Amino acid sequence: MKWEEKIHLALVVHNHQPVGNKDEIIEKIYRASYLPFLKVLGAHPQVTVNLHYTGFLYDWLEKWHPEFIDLLQKLVDRNQVELVGGAYYEPVISVIPDSDALGQTALLSEKIQSMFGKKAEGFWTAERAWEPHLPEILSKAGATHTFIDDVGFQSAGLNESDCFQPYAVESRGNFVSVFPILKKLRYFIPFKSTSSTISFLKSALGQGIALYGDDGEKFGAWPSTFERVYKDRWLDSFFSEISKRNWIETVKVSEYLSKNPPRKRIYLPASAYSEMMDWAIPIFSGSESVRNRSVLKEVPRRGFWRLFFAKYPESARIYSKMLRVSNNINSIEGSRFPITFIDLWKGQCNDAYWHGVFGGLYAPILRKITYSNLIRAQVGYESVVHGASNQWLKIEDESRPGYQELNLDSSSLSLSVSPTLGGAICELDYKPCFVNVLDTLTRRPERYHSDVKKKSQKTIVPGKAKKKSVSIHDSSNSKEQNLDQLLIYDRYQKFAFVDYLVPLETGVESFIKQDFLEISSLAVCRYEPEIQKSNDSICIIQRSVSTGYKGEQIEMKKLVTFPSVEPKIRVDYELRFSNGQYGSMLFLPEINLGTLDDRKFVKNFSKSRVTKGGQIEVFYEEIGLKGSIMFPDSNSAWLIPVKTVSLSEEGFESNLQSVSILPNFEIEQMSEGGNFKTSIEVGFQSLGD
Repeated sequence: MKWEEKIHLALVVHNHQPVGNKDEIIEKIYRASYLPFLKVLGAHPQVTVNLHYTGFLYDWLEKWHPEFIDLLQKLVDRNQVELVGGAYYEPVISVIPDSDALGQTALLSEKIQSMFGKKAEGFWTAERAWEPHLPEILSKAGATHTFIDDVGFQSAGLNESDCFQPYAVESRGNFVSVFPILKKLRYFIPFKSTSSTISFLKSALGQGIALYGDDGEKFGAWPSTFERVYKDRWLDSFFSEISKRNWIETVKVSEYLSKNPPRKRIYLPASAYSEMMDWAIPIFSGSESVRNRSVLKEVPRRGFWRLFFAKYPESARIYSKMLRVSNNINSIEGSRFPITFIDLWKGQCNDAYWHGVFGGLYAPILRKITYSNLIRAQVGYESVVHGASNQWLKIEDESRPGYQELNLDSSSLSLSVSPTLGGAICELDYKPCFVNVLDTLTRRPERYHSDVKKKSQKTIVPGKAKKKSVSIHDSSNSKEQNLDQLLIYDRYQKFAFVDYLVPLETGVESFIKQDFLEISSLAVCRYEPEIQKSNDSICIIQRSVSTGYKGEQIEMKKLVTFPSVEPKIRVDYELRFSNGQYGSMLFLPEINLGTLDDRKFVKNFSKSRVTKGGQIEVFYEEIGLKGSIMFPDSNSAWLIPVKTVSLSEEGFESNLQSVSILPNFEIEQMSEGGNFKTSIEVGFQSLGD
């Protein structure tokens, strides 16, 4: 074999934890993956690895395991590890403002320089979510190179054999070198035998560089991998075997690039890794009712990361809030608020914005943390603008084609009202506790739901070893029995004051199953709003006309009153019936309160029940928050848990997302010209006040 017949192997390992993840969870992953990986690597000084750690993870390691930092420093000093840069809190940089992307990138570069005395090399693009304009951001950030999955290169017309070299990618005169991440290596390492990887590398002799890039957690923290990687010594064997081959040279990516710059230019379409591109594709129901679809077939198309905003309106809502907060903070010239910016940047962490094989958006704790950071950032901005005053009001009209949303703020509450979505309240932030009490998730079909019924009778014990180690992309199990019974899909998004008019005989079971009959679809009314503002309150007066299933006309007036000081809101209803005769009915305004990952709340509201009286109190004891819902014209309400079925690393699972509270208002036999009025008041206070 001639000396020049070799293959360069770049091992790029990405290590990340969601911002705010619980210490005990990170500790478990640290012991299963981060620490043993470095120890095995340290025993093979001839192997070079490129390591990326996100800023939040660096902070956690510094606090809880400084000895890990010392070990990493040792490997860096002996030239065995190259540290890869990126954005500090792991945002998808293509969708956040450029100023935030540049700020986060600089913050991580400064962190690495101060900790290790080394410059961060290259840029880890979160979720490898590529968009064509990224060379502009990356070049401004000082990044020379990044790593994107080969599927994006193949979509640009290249073959697999073309993916063993870096390419120059340009946008409006800005260039960055991009290395293809080989999917075959991602699936070989560590799930196939070492010989499989060796054979693949041998077939690529002389082609240039084979780049592996993937999550560090797959080396021990993914289900069943600890046994394979460490107990069965797969990683030790892998490092030993590649060290024996003089035709395999493990490299630092920056050093390889300095000697082998790109020879060709390419333009890449929006892409990510192949699994992500499938997960992002929305499910559109067309003319067929979503709740009647039992099986959803895979769509033979490729999506890209932003499609999560179309697939999940909850994600789009968090995203819109993030942009509003960022615009507010960046609007103040000549002054930067480091703490406020840090809170904002934490709120840009990608994990709560999407869902695939990881819990992501379906995990209440991740949404709670994201909202909390964004609300903290907004409160920080408001403290600069309004000082110590607690009596102020602000309203913004966020309109776009086909949609309108009114955002209201006071010192204690933030409220979002959507006249185009039945006049519902879509967000309600209680600022003293930094929570959105309406943070929940609508139950909707997922493509993997067709597999839930098959596997719901087979349970696994989380963390229990399997005989065979497989990628989480190739395996799914059920963590609970009878999950198929929870596959219920909602008609409308789970907001507050989503209104229903139903026959009097409708029972709570019909709402649990979502098979009830509506006299008129009030929840999809498009209201025309009128805004009245005074010094101490804002009143949004919404008017609409809906049609009953027999052609009846129902005039709706819905008033939302938002005071400047008290942390409460009031919603007044007036329904006027015309053009027909009506029987007795139930008017049911639905208020969905999120669990906010409060374990006692989850325990208290995990089962359906009917309550008596015109008031309901709810407690978030772990958060320190009390809520009160008052409806004096009713003497009963339904409380219905909203449970989703989703996929996580360990299999199919259920999560309580919210409790639906539906006060029951009976409307007597109504003739033409009759009207009905009622009101509901919702208030919050910190426990102990």
